[in-house]
Order: sequence, then structure tokens, then C-alpha cells
Amino acid sequence: MNSISNVLEILDGSTKKDLSIEEVKLIKSKLDIASKWGSIKRAGKSAIPPGDATKAFNKINEYLKKLDIYIVEVGELECFNKNCGKHGPE
Repeated sequence: MNSISNVLEILDGSTKKDLSIEEVKLIKSKLDIASKWGSIKRAGKSAIPPGDATKAFNKINEYLKKLDIYIVEVGELECFNKNCGKHGPE
């Protein structure tokens, strides 16, 4: 089933005039195109391609550490402590 079919199925299955937050999130996930930025946000440093990209990250990271600025290397801040299941202001 393609993305458009998935979205139409969600819309057809909705029983109310306005979509719920869950339905909107589901639609967004069906339309989400995998990107390198998205994979880096989820996996952090380990998703950075080898070679020049990794060298550049390491150079920037070392510079920032000297300024007492620390990058969360495991991805988004929500990935830093997986005991916390919340995301954003919710």
C-alpha cells in the first residue's frame, strides 16, 4: 500500500469532522520521507557517514567541548534518557 492509500484510509476511517492528534501524527508518519537528518536525529553520531562527515563532526565537537558546550551524541535529547517517554511540551 502506498502513502496516498494509507492517508486516504486514515481519513476515511475518521469519525469526526476534525482529525485527532493521533490521526494527524499517523498521517505524518505515512508521509515521512527518510532523510539523513532524520536518521541522525534518531541515532545520533552513529548515523553520521564515515569519512569527511565524521571528521567534520569530531572537529566541531572537540571545539564545542572546549567552550563547555556538549552535543548529545545519541540523537535527539529525548534519546539521551530513554526512561523519559515524553516528547516536547506535551
